[in-house]
Amino acid sequence: MTERTPNTITLVDNVNKSKEIHNVIAEFPFDSTRKRMSLIVFTKGQYWLMTKGADSIILPRVKFNNPQELKQIEKDLYNFACEGLRTLVMAKK
Repeated sequence: MTERTPNTITLVDNVNKSKEIHNVIAEFPFDSTRKRMSLIVFTKGQYWLMTKGADSIILPRVKFNNPQELKQIEKDLYNFACEGLRTLVMAKK
């Protein structure tokens, strides 16, 4: 994220240098029951639910097309933790 206003979120893809502006429709703030925060945004004619939270909360809710994807993500998260890094997982639908 490069910019956040009450009504928009601006994301920049550093790989292909594209910029996306998402209109925020609703925000569900982090709370200790859900252990995640979510936004409903509208962009390019579609609504998206974007969620971020701890891997133990997000990963069980994600459907992976290939079981190897989940194994690779878990391996990467473990390696990050071994380096002392804190991580958040993001998902969208």
